[in-house]
Parts: sequence; structure tokens; C-alpha cells
Amino acid sequence: MVAEEAARAAAAQAEVKRLADLETQRLADLEAKRLADLETKRIAAEAEAKRLADLKAKEAAETAEAKRLADLEAKRAADAEAKRLADLEAKRLADLETKRLADLAAKEKAEAEAVRVAALAASAAPAEPRRLSVPPAGAPSLKPKRPATEQALAEAGGPTLLSAIPTERPAPPALTAPSPEVRPLSLPRPVGDFIAERTEYTAGRALDQAGLNVLKADFLALVEGSADGTHHELTTPDGRPLLIHFERTVPVDPLKASINAIGYAPSTDGAVVRPYLQPVSVNVHVMCRDVAYAFPGQERGRFAACQGDDGTWRMARATNIAANPV
Repeated sequence: MVAEEAARAAAAQAEVKRLADLETQRLADLEAKRLADLETKRIAAEAEAKRLADLKAKEAAETAEAKRLADLEAKRAADAEAKRLADLEAKRLADLETKRLADLAAKEKAEAEAVRVAALAASAAPAEPRRLSVPPAGAPSLKPKRPATEQALAEAGGPTLLSAIPTERPAPPALTAPSPEVRPLSLPRPVGDFIAERTEYTAGRALDQAGLNVLKADFLALVEGSADGTHHELTTPDGRPLLIHFERTVPVDPLKASINAIGYAPSTDGAVVRPYLQPVSVNVHVMCRDVAYAFPGQERGRFAACQGDDGTWRMARATNIAANPV
């Protein structure tokens, strides 16, 4: 009986140990699987980070390459334009030199011909003076020829007949009464037209209208979309730089005109009632931008560009507070 009880106790203890070993093995397997999953996730995260870094580096390289190509193209265009202008200037100087040499050659030829003619005349002069049988005629007069009517009257009767003919002359323009004229009130000038005018004035000659239209469009695009405090550089149709600086943008509140409506109404007692209506003043906000421009070495100035109801940017007076000059 005691042996059976000991055997059962040993069997129960062995079963408990077996179950504990199984639980320990299960927990070990779970921990190994968790660690394996963590390692897999870490490797995947590192691979994703490397892929994103490679993609960002590739995009940066593509952006740098695109900028390099754009800079090369801009430099090539600038070099071509500079070469074209240099060729035009060289051709102009060559034409001037050719004309100068041709004029000099023509002058030398004319002087040589005059010397030759003088020598021929001196060699052909007679030894004795030539005696004329009749006196020579007088030298031709350098006075302007008299009018035919005045000459005929002078030949017919002299100055006494001139007073017999009435003289009629038109009235001088200063004595005529001009018709009344009212000049139309013109709107302020668009800023694009002003920039085009200053470009032609500083160039000293008429420029290509298509190039001026492109310059005006570029300037208006800067006025509409450029931020305050930014500097820009445009190129005129003749290749000169035009510097633009936007100082600040301020809202201007011009007061809208109003009319007081006054009415009169008689009453029974003979008094006169004068009611009047005072409308509320309305402020219309207009955005104006202080703009500074400069043609280096030639001209610089400031003005305000104000946008009207129709969307057109027109000229106005700039504020007294100026930012850094261009």
C-alpha cells in the first residue's frame, strides 16, 4: 500500500515536472518568435529608411542637375546675346570707318583734280593780255529775284502805282478768337506704360515694341505676385538691366464723395420744415505698392502702383517713408 502511494506520488510529481517543462518551452518559443518579429520589423524599418534616403538624395541630385542645366542655358543665351551685340557694334564701327575712308579718298581726289585744273589753266594762259572790243557784262547779282507783279509795276510806273492797289492780308493767328475747348480729364497712367517709356528714354532711341510688351508683362506679373522687400532684375529689349524693389504695400482709404439730400415741406402753420439726410461716409480700400526702380548708371526713381476697380495698376505718389534704395 505504501509502495503504491509512493508510486502515485512519483507519477504525479513527474507529470507536474512535464507540464512545467512544456510551459517553459512554450514561453521560450513565444519569446523567440517575438524577438524574431522585432528583428524583422527593425530590418524592414531600416530598409524603408534607406529607401527614403536614397529617394530624397535622387530627387536632390535631379533638382541640382536641372538647376545646373538651367544656369548653363541662361549663360549660353546671355553669351549669345552679348556676342550678337558685340558683332553689331563691330559692324557699325567698321561701316563708320569705311565711310570715313571713302570720304577722305573723295576729298583727296577732289583736291588733286582742283590742283590739276589750276595747273592747266596757268599753263594755258596767253602771254599777252586779251583786248576786248566791247566792255564785259556786269557780274551776276546775288540778290533774290523780285516778284513778277512787283517788277511789272515798277517797270510800268514806279512806286507811285503801288499805293493805288489795296493790300489785303489775313488776320494774324493771335487776333482770331479760338473756339472753346474742354480738355478731357485723363486717368492716371498705367505703370506698365510708364516703365516702357522710361526704358525707351534711357535707351535714347525707339525700341522693339514686342520686346517692350514682354517687359511690361513681366513687370506687371511682379507687381501682382511679388512679396514686399524683394529685389528683382529684368532685362530691357536692348540688353540693359532694370532693377525693381518692392518696398511695402499699404491700404489707402480715399473718402467717397457724398451728397446731402435736403427736402422742403410746407406745414399748416406756415413754417417750412427742412429735413436732410446725412449719409454715412464710406471708405473704399485701395491697395498701393511703393515701388523703386533703377537703370544702373542712368536713372532711378520711386512711385506707387495702385490697383483700380478694373484691376489696372496705375501711377500714384509714393509714401514718404522709403526703404533701402535699389
